[in-house]
This record gives sequence, structure tokens and C-alpha cells, in this order.
Amino acid sequence: MADPLILEKVTLLYVVEEDRIKLQGQTKGNDKITLWFTQRLFLRLIPMLIRHLDQRVDVESDLPRKVSSPSQRAAMQSFLQDKAMAGRGAAAPVVIDDQPLIDQLVVTLDLSQQRRGVVLKFPVEGERLVALPLTQDYIRHWLSVVYGLFVKASWPLDVWPEWVKEAHRRDAKPSLDQLH
Repeated sequence: MADPLILEKVTLLYVVEEDRIKLQGQTKGNDKITLWFTQRLFLRLIPMLIRHLDQRVDVESDLPRKVSSPSQRAAMQSFLQDKAMAGRGAAAPVVIDDQPLIDQLVVTLDLSQQRRGVVLKFPVEGERLVALPLTQDYIRHWLSVVYGLFVKASWPLDVWPEWVKEAHRRDAKPSLDQLH
């Protein structure tokens, strides 16, 4: 298998005509990639990312003792979500004017947990693989953007924990449609 194409910058958009989320990505080598995601795939991915964050909440919180009660964990998740969103900066979106190197519907993915986050791996075009490394804060940013796209698409919101919904309501920044 060839080396994975590692995405360094991505923009997420909801495309009404397709009823799908479109990821426009750019690699370090400046290759442009378009990946399409269905609601069904995101409904499987979101709980995996939420579980990962929940498993890491004690490490992220830097508290001397473990956060044990569900209400304390939810409050800590909410705090960490706000902290991650406050640290995000504006960036130019990935724009694909010409034919991208890859333009494909994602039908399966692999999530590899790392010490500082996760790597999402998307098999594409035969033996190729597209990888998207996400730090803990970037996972939280990603989830916030995807939640905003779910709202825009009128997709079901029952998969989302309350701390993501609350952070979305508190976020005063206008552009939750894109991730950069």
C-alpha cells in the first residue's frame, strides 16, 4: 500500500443537493482532495470521537484527582470544549477549483487513537489511504463544526452530548459551517 495522503488543512461544508457533508482537503504537498460523507457514516463516527474525548477528560483537565460523577464529567467536557473553541483561529478555506486528486464518497473509515488525539483514515481509490490527524482540541473543533452542519442539514441531533449542544449555543462566532 502506498504512503497515506495526510491532510493538513480541511474545510467542511454541507451540500444541500447531495444531502452530504463535503470535506475539501489539502495535503502538505498541496494535493487537493474531496471526500463526501453521509449522515450514516457520521452517526457512527461521532460516538467514537465522543468516547475518545470522554476517556481522555481526566488527562485533559489537569486536575489532581479523577473526575468521577457524570455531572462533573459533563461540566469538564463543556469547559474543555469552550477552551478549545476559544483557541481556534480563522483561516482561509480550502478551495478546489480544478479536478481534485481524489473525489470520492467515503464508505468506511478507521479511527486510530494516539496519545495526543486520533487519526482518521479513509480508504480511497483501491489501495490509497487518506489520513486526517486530529489533536484533542482539533477533535473538539471538528465536532463543533460537524454539529453546526447537522443543524444546518436538519439531521437528527440525538447522537450529540449536551456539552456540544451547549457550546454551540454559546459560540458567538458566525462561521460554524467550515473547519480550517
